[in-house]
Amino acid sequence: MPHCVVVLKKNEERRALAGHPWVFSNEIETSLKELSPGALVTVRSSQGKVLGSATCNPHSLIALRFFDRRPNIELDTTQFQTRIRRAYELRHRLFPDPYYRLVFAEGDELPGLVIDRYGEVFVIQCHTAAMDAREGQIIEALKLLFPVEGILVKNTAQVRELEQLPREERIAFGHVPEVVDLIENGVGLRTRLIGGQKTGYFYDHRENRARAALLARGRKTIDLFAYVGSFGIQAAVRGAAHVTLVDASREACDLIEDNARINTVSDRVEVVAEDAFAYLERCRDEGRKFGTVLVDPPAFIKNRKNMKEGIEGYRRLNRLAMQVVEEDGFLVTSSCSYHMDPQTFRRTVQAAARDAHRRLQILGQGHQGPDHPTLPAMSEGDYLKTLFCRVL
Repeated sequence: MPHCVVVLKKNEERRALAGHPWVFSNEIETSLKELSPGALVTVRSSQGKVLGSATCNPHSLIALRFFDRRPNIELDTTQFQTRIRRAYELRHRLFPDPYYRLVFAEGDELPGLVIDRYGEVFVIQCHTAAMDAREGQIIEALKLLFPVEGILVKNTAQVRELEQLPREERIAFGHVPEVVDLIENGVGLRTRLIGGQKTGYFYDHRENRARAALLARGRKTIDLFAYVGSFGIQAAVRGAAHVTLVDASREACDLIEDNARINTVSDRVEVVAEDAFAYLERCRDEGRKFGTVLVDPPAFIKNRKNMKEGIEGYRRLNRLAMQVVEEDGFLVTSSCSYHMDPQTFRRTVQAAARDAHRRLQILGQGHQGPDHPTLPAMSEGDYLKTLFCRVL
């Protein structure tokens, strides 16, 4: 069945032709008032050139999201099955165990859809009206592709509000345990799905954790904003002399303790339920030092309005972190703030070094892992920034 046709304003097709999947509402000539949120449309330039098939939400600033560069493509169960299978084939090649981000939205040509895999349990996030309306087809496609034991719909992301969608969390199929075990970099870890943060675990740091563990070998290490301890526990397993893991959540600290026991490293692990800033200040004031400091905070910059405040938060955090690093020690520091570009993050860390009267050598930069693929024309998808630093 042919889609409705949406025509862009003159010269507004350039970003789409370059491969970017978003079209903003002020770039569209055609009125979208008669289209329902989640409708599928074929997009044309002002000269009539077909730009592709897109999902549409007239109520969103990002009004169109391309999912195919051909016209009149449907998003039915068969299409979801084809695209999820293609995403799976990549992950199956990359990872020995079935624990990964199976679908990463625009990066896997399914804009607005995120799926994480925990063995045969799957967690779905629908960020757009189009994916929300097709939840049934997505679930059916998963059941056709995998021996699914359970599916959790975890539509709790703030971004849903931009599409005028409610937040919710519910079991959509089968049995979903409250906590699950997974394997990352050969290390067993336990995390909480029901009631846990986001989709339950942060697979995006997989490669950064492996790299950080090398810098922690034989050293006294601290893992800040530790959540379930994925950085610090992997460091302990790989030979860190001692690891202190700090998180403000008592529930997260309980999971860290479980993960230390699972990996038989409890004798080299200390778990602290405390605010990371307060703990760093106390360590600084008491003269405590660490050979390796691991910093992975939540996003401090939620929108462009609080950019200045968020940058100051990163600067203060990294200054405190450097004040507790031993001479010739290591700092692994990250930002997952979508609005902070890599250059700004690097400048902020450098400013923190000046504040702390320390010198840095940048040993490397990290990004999200290959189960979070990005598009060359879409810098917005490359959100995770990690710096591996030697602190002098």
